[in-house]
Amino acid sequence: MKKDITPFIKFCLEASVESLTGIKGHIIYFIRKFSLRDFYTWQRRNKALTSRQFELLGLLLDNPIAITLKDLHDTKPFSILYNKVTTQTARRDLKKLVAAKLLVVDDDNKHSLNYRVLG
Repeated sequence: MKKDITPFIKFCLEASVESLTGIKGHIIYFIRKFSLRDFYTWQRRNKALTSRQFELLGLLLDNPIAITLKDLHDTKPFSILYNKVTTQTARRDLKKLVAAKLLVVDDDNKHSLNYRVLG
């Protein structure tokens, strides 16, 4: 008596496709992250970014969260970078990075990386 193994093969293939789709998503994320880091380095070398702005972008790449102006002074690791900087200077950094489309701002005034700045 022969049994139809089509459902089993279909199950295996669907699981493989799902797994490969997840892997593809991870690869795209890391390529984008490395490309952004290279782009930030290029901008720093060309003096489009200050060293503090460059460091902030690097911290956000390593800690992909949305931050507020207050977080720059109150939340580690950002507070280490901004502990000797006035609120006005921190605000200016955020505004410059938003104007350069390196950061985006949501309705709650939280800033996060613009992962699509390169297209």
